[in-house]
Amino acid sequence: MLAYFVYNLDSYSGAAQQALLLAKNLNQKILIFNHNNKLFKKHKYNEFIEIIDLPQNKLFQLFIILFFTLEYKINIYHFHGSFNVGMFLGTILRKKMILKTTLLGDDDFDTFATKKSWKIRYFLIKSIYRNIVLSKKLKKINAKYIDSSKIELIPNGVLLTETCLTLKEKENAFCFVGLVCERKRTYKSIKYFIDNYSEDKTSKMYVVGPYKDMKDNNEFSNHYVEKCIQLIEENNLIDRVIFTGRVSKEETQDIFKKSKALLFFSSKEGMPNVVLEAMANNCVPITSELDGVVREIFENKKQGFILGDSFEKVDVSLIDKFIENRVSYLHVRDKFGIDMITEKYRGIYEL
Repeated sequence: MLAYFVYNLDSYSGAAQQALLLAKNLNQKILIFNHNNKLFKKHKYNEFIEIIDLPQNKLFQLFIILFFTLEYKINIYHFHGSFNVGMFLGTILRKKMILKTTLLGDDDFDTFATKKSWKIRYFLIKSIYRNIVLSKKLKKINAKYIDSSKIELIPNGVLLTETCLTLKEKENAFCFVGLVCERKRTYKSIKYFIDNYSEDKTSKMYVVGPYKDMKDNNEFSNHYVEKCIQLIEENNLIDRVIFTGRVSKEETQDIFKKSKALLFFSSKEGMPNVVLEAMANNCVPITSELDGVVREIFENKKQGFILGDSFEKVDVSLIDKFIENRVSYLHVRDKFGIDMITEKYRGIYEL
């Protein structure tokens, strides 16, 4: 049996949501150990997937993981990020361990090497069977520490929409999706909409994601949210820049479907799921370089738009042309469909 290790499955964690999407597509028994610092809880997600919420206490985590490893006869640990307790146990029990590096600057091996716990972590890393990376840049970094034959580049996958809305069916809408925070540069996305598209009185922008009452998330800042809201108020757009807060996956997909373009200028990402999901819904991505990773998703001006430091305007007529020709959607369908990505993981699990 297979076990996944994730953080914050019940919040806006792209890595956790990607793990869940993969698990649902595999159609085999999977136990997900969800690190969310809540009380221990075991619940069934569907006929194949069970989820265990782990408490904050590391010793309790260890005993819970050990118990269910033995109870369910788990032989593969797949870590979607860094999990010291699980990796320690996997090393001791000699489990087949797959470690996914999810975010440059957070869980790549260069970043680990700057931490006080590096010697212990390096000992654990050397025991892994495979390291999955999302970009060439991450592979180059991690190959300095382990044999490159252990590293595989597998991009995130996306579930393709059954219906691809035409230009006539779209609203004159733009969107940002993610936690409202400094790293995601939500303020820049809102300002780009204001500077370039708000002159048309029919235009609107959806800001989709948590923006208040966020506990246990060190990226969240009330001051940053207030700064975004102040920008909107100063431009008299409080009724046209819509903060949805946390919404369901289905509601997020509906917003992608009716929006013309995603405005996403995050300072760093592993591989941004929101870009793939937007493209899968015929919503054109307008992004920054995203520390280089976005160029491994699409080519500038061919399937989307990658802006330079001047954040030049992308004319609406160009966006409309992309929507009419479905260029973003067709590209993602051919390169990042979850069925193709699932088969790559299935091969690794079976080796």
